Amino acid sequence: MKYRVNLYPNDLKPKVELYTLQFALVLLGFCLLLVVAGSLLVQARTEHWQEQAQQASREVQQFQKILAKQRQELQQGPSPELVDQVRRMQEQAREQRLLLRQLDTLEGQQNLGLAGLMEDLAAADHPQLWLSRISVSGSDLYLQGQLSRASALPEWLEQLAQQPSLQGRDFTDARLYQQQEKGLHFVLNTGLDPKASVGGKP
Repeated sequence: MKYRVNLYPNDLKPKVELYTLQFALVLLGFCLLLVVAGSLLVQARTEHWQEQAQQASREVQQFQKILAKQRQELQQGPSPELVDQVRRMQEQAREQRLLLRQLDTLEGQQNLGLAGLMEDLAAADHPQLWLSRISVSGSDLYLQGQLSRASALPEWLEQLAQQPSLQGRDFTDARLYQQQEKGLHFVLNTGLDPKASVGGKP
């Protein structure tokens, strides 16, 4: 019978180290790399959200400025130029309604001369001038109206002189005057007393 005898004690046997210094350093470096990468990722995310928050804040501030400006404009009300323009348009519409009523009244009259006169007045229409009163008595004529610029009156008179029923008529009274808050007005009269007018506004 054979027996094996181990003459090496346990403390002389080679020991296998599971965790060497080199392994520990590699593991530590890997952990540090993970920490640094995580920190960079968190920082990038934070900067991205901060940038978006700042952009949103700027947009809110810009919107608030626009809203404040609009609110201020609403509190100030419409501009004086717009109010004056609306007032003039309302005045012009009122004068035109009066003239239409006069034309409706004159329409019922069977005076062919008067009908021709009204047709000639309509043919000599001027965009910067409108009539508010027409009075006729025989061969006498009284015209009153409003215009947006002074040069429109002589232009309109040239057109009137070309109309058949108005040729040879001389206006003995021709006036152009400024009425407060109502613009320029004019009066043309061949000698008729406006208070004794026929077919016009008394």
